[in-house]
Amino acid sequence: MRSVIATVALTLLAALPAQATAPGPDAERATVLVFWASWCGACKPLLQDMAAARGDLGALGARIQTVAIDGAAPVNGLPGLDPAGVESLKRLHGVRAVPWVVVVDKQGSVLSTPSAHHRPDQLTDWLKTDLALNL
Repeated sequence: MRSVIATVALTLLAALPAQATAPGPDAERATVLVFWASWCGACKPLLQDMAAARGDLGALGARIQTVAIDGAAPVNGLPGLDPAGVESLKRLHGVRAVPWVVVVDKQGSVLSTPSAHHRPDQLTDWLKTDLALNL
């Protein structure tokens, strides 16, 4: 039986906009959720790195979706989630700090939580490698 939080998360993931870059042959097999806040100093360079890596990650079958925990508007041309679902997603994915990155499949199952093991300045390169090997 699916929990209410999981159901809300799946509904939110289904409503995400399609990636703006040209999709690769295996487009949208995963979504990279980037939790961030406007006051977070480490978030700004990570979001810039994610924007720069958007095409590479898209070619690997992943799209990037930002989740501003403080309701800030999306930045760097990356799509953002409606603030209404942020608290549910934070609980579902165990967000303990920002930036926090989680990779989920189309069903909303967690594929990896790189933020739990890597510094923010390592995340983009780690994601490219992990997605290339595992998607």
